[in-house]
Amino acid sequence: MQLRRLALGIRFDFVNIAPDAHVQRLVLEELFSVLTLSDMKGLSLYGGIDPTSPGENIYLAVIMGGKLKCMRRIFDQLQQDTALDMYLCPSMPFLENNRLEQVEGLTYFGDVGADGYLHGGDVQLSVRVSKARGRHRNVGRNIHILLAPSALVGVSALDAVKRLTIAARSSFPGVRILPLPLIVGEGCVNALVTAAGGSFRHVTLAETKQRLTYGVLRGRIGVIEAQADGYATGVCIRRALDEGLKRIYIMANTVTDGGMGCARALGVKFYDAAGEPITAGAPARMDAELLHPLAASATFILMCREKTDTLGLHAEQLLRVERREAVEGMLDAVDFERLLTGKALVITGGEDICAVDSLGERATENVVARCAKFSVPVVALTCYGWEQPELGGRERTVMGVVKVPLKQEMPDEEAGRVFDETVDRVFRFIRLGRDVEKIGAPKREPNRIRRLPAAIRTRLSRGKGMVKKEQS
Repeated sequence: MQLRRLALGIRFDFVNIAPDAHVQRLVLEELFSVLTLSDMKGLSLYGGIDPTSPGENIYLAVIMGGKLKCMRRIFDQLQQDTALDMYLCPSMPFLENNRLEQVEGLTYFGDVGADGYLHGGDVQLSVRVSKARGRHRNVGRNIHILLAPSALVGVSALDAVKRLTIAARSSFPGVRILPLPLIVGEGCVNALVTAAGGSFRHVTLAETKQRLTYGVLRGRIGVIEAQADGYATGVCIRRALDEGLKRIYIMANTVTDGGMGCARALGVKFYDAAGEPITAGAPARMDAELLHPLAASATFILMCREKTDTLGLHAEQLLRVERREAVEGMLDAVDFERLLTGKALVITGGEDICAVDSLGERATENVVARCAKFSVPVVALTCYGWEQPELGGRERTVMGVVKVPLKQEMPDEEAGRVFDETVDRVFRFIRLGRDVEKIGAPKREPNRIRRLPAAIRTRLSRGKGMVKKEQS
């Protein structure tokens, strides 16, 4: 592969699914569902297994031949599509020229012609770039789905979202997906920022050069994943306060220093019995005169109901702290009710929807109750407790419970296959119901007839010939 002008490599992670001809076609369909003919006309397309990531089943698609402005526009459109983002590798999802020069062995698919098809490639693929944004098939184009599952047996919440996205787009090409995997611990901040369209902030510890990350939602809410090192958590809090954030959600963790590290990062000093400053141990005196000036006016929501020592006693006594269940805090942080606007379906669930899980509560029940307020249909996936689900709000919304036959002794590969087969059937049935309604529902009168006065519409309905003439 010889680089021509600028090139952009997009790395797709298909969750241990070995890329084959079907995956290859799916990659191109996903790209062409986001890009338009005006973006891609005249550009070259390559694809194949990424040789820089052996054994990881990473598929690399390369778009080549555009000017800087064109390639920047393509990059922005791909990066802003949240559903496509769930396919991309979490590390280095995009490659630029200097790294693509080392890539060899990719298949040349051809150049995008004026008709939207690929021409001149080594492999003939009947995929087409639409003139307008979205797929040329209109199935699912106006459907918006929110995916909010927690972990199931052998399938993590993030993997569940990825697999659900693949299944949804297989039955409904062009569907818009909003991902919100309900994750506790590592990955929680990424999930919230992705769902709410937020942004990341980075800060580096001067002492250890450790790079820390936290998120900002809607420009006024901070989300932080607490560290075992309380000082690192305090540095993120201080940076968020410097930014003017007055409501900060913190995913629980356990510190062992009693909160001294977090408090020191916010400006508090500790002294021993002799009056000497200390950074660890049991302090005899605490001086909070230099505490961050905005710390007292901010609200800190710890996403854990139990008394987890997340910030530590020394820090919590100086701050305004509230405690929430993990899921409740996550849904509040992203303003879940706002995310439900325009959604045709919400898919949630977990290992056992009727039991308290690792999130500290019935995660599915919380999601269903909020969906019921807006009458949004819900599909709940579960491995256990599906026979008699008693969930708050279920009686006020349309809800279906689907059993995923996963077992603890299943290897991860088999668990993924079983999950894929189940969710594929779910979306096939949803598609079947949509087609049945479309075929069998009574046809509505044309707009020009419905706007006529009632007396004239009555006369038209009595004279069949007149109706046919009007409708023609």
